[in-house]
Amino acid sequence: MTLTPLPAPNPIRYDNSAHSAMACMRKAQYLLALGIQSNSSAEMIFGSAVHRVLECIAKGYTHPADLPESEPNLPLNPDDPLENITPLVEDARSRYSLTSLQFPKFKLLVEDLALNADLRIPTPITLVHGRPAIEYKFTVKCHDFDFCGTIDCLGLEDLGGVPHLMLTDYKATTSKYPTDYLRDYKLKSQLPFYMYMLQNYGSQFLPSKYVGLPLAARIRGIFYECSPFDFRDSEIMFYTPTIAKQIYDIIQQGITYLGTIHAMTRDDVLAPKWGMATGACYRCSYDTICRMNDEVREREHIAKTPRSAYNPLTFR
Repeated sequence: MTLTPLPAPNPIRYDNSAHSAMACMRKAQYLLALGIQSNSSAEMIFGSAVHRVLECIAKGYTHPADLPESEPNLPLNPDDPLENITPLVEDARSRYSLTSLQFPKFKLLVEDLALNADLRIPTPITLVHGRPAIEYKFTVKCHDFDFCGTIDCLGLEDLGGVPHLMLTDYKATTSKYPTDYLRDYKLKSQLPFYMYMLQNYGSQFLPSKYVGLPLAARIRGIFYECSPFDFRDSEIMFYTPTIAKQIYDIIQQGITYLGTIHAMTRDDVLAPKWGMATGACYRCSYDTICRMNDEVREREHIAKTPRSAYNPLTFR
C-alpha cells in the first residue's frame, strides 16, 4: 500500500487560539502544522467587522492602517460622530461578508460606538513606535517558533490607588446571557496568555515607563442580540503569582505539544485522533476528513486540500 506523503510542516506560530486546536492532536496537526484552514462562522465575521470599527474610532481615521489604502484614509470628525457612521459602515461592508440580517444590526451598533466612544473604548497608551495600543499585532521570537497575537486595547488605569496596565479584550457575541458568558472567561487562557506576553516580552514594544507595572485584564462583552445592545465588562483578572504559574505551565506544555506535532508531520506521521477520547470531535471543522477512517483516503484528501500557513495576525 502506497501512502501519499504529508506536506512539509509550516513554521510554528503559538497564539492563544492554538490552545483550542490542542484539544485534539489531529486537529492541531491539520491547522497548526499543515495549515488546513476552516471557514469563519457568521459570528466571527461580525466580530471582525466590529473590531475594525473600534480600531478606526480609536485611531480617528476611516481606515486603521498607518498608511492610506486604496481608498482615501480620512480623519473622522470628532465634533459630529454621526457624520462618521457612513464611512465606517461602508469600510466594513467592503471587507466582510455580513449577511442581510446582520447588516442593519451592524449599522445600529456602529452608530452606538460612534456616539458613545468615550464610554465604549478605553484610552490606549502609546507604544514605543508611536502607535496607540489598540488592535496591536505582536510577534516575538522564542527558540524555533514565534509567539504572536493581537492585543485589542491596552490602557493605564488606577485600581485601588495603584496604576495598572489594563488589557481590554472585546467579544462581540450573539449570547443573550451576559453574566454566564463573561463568567466562563475566568477559566479560559486568553487573558492570562496576553498578560504573560506583556510580563515577559512587553519590553520589546512598551515604553520603559510602563515596563514592570502591575497587570490586569478584562473582557468587554458586546451583546448585540440583546435589545438594547448590552455592553458589559467581566470581573477584572489580576496577574497574580497563581495566574502567572498556571499560564506558564500551560505554555510550557503547549511548547512541547507543538514540537511533537511538528516533528510527527516532518516524519510523515499522522497524529492520533485524540478528539475521539476528549469529545473534541463534536462540531469539529475537520470531521469530514477524520470520518473517512481510512489513512489512504485521508492523506489523499490532505494533499488536494488548499493550505496556507497558520497566521493568527491575519485573522482580521
